[in-house]
Amino acid sequence: MDDTAGAAGATDGTRATGGVDRLRTWLANAPAYPPNAGDLRSVAIATLPFAFANLGKPEVETLGTLGGGLLYAWLDWRTGSVLWSGLAHTWILSLAVIGAGVAAGSAGG
Repeated sequence: MDDTAGAAGATDGTRATGGVDRLRTWLANAPAYPPNAGDLRSVAIATLPFAFANLGKPEVETLGTLGGGLLYAWLDWRTGSVLWSGLAHTWILSLAVIGAGVAAGSAGG
């Protein structure tokens, strides 16, 4: 008996993965920013969820997220990729972790 018989969306004989295929299709076809929004407005709109996610944390972190988010969103828009902002974010986070480790080491001994 065929495993794929009756699988939703399996029209070519392959096994359908259901929600994963729908999500992948939606992500591939979804606009990067709201339609008809200006480029700079789009950068600002893309930054807001990250700033809101940091509400309730120290003010410096929330404001840093807003400023850094604007910079990263602009970088993503200009390069057409999240690679460079991802690398920059990783670099900054690594420096913060190393700095915290150095500070804890010098304070403890």
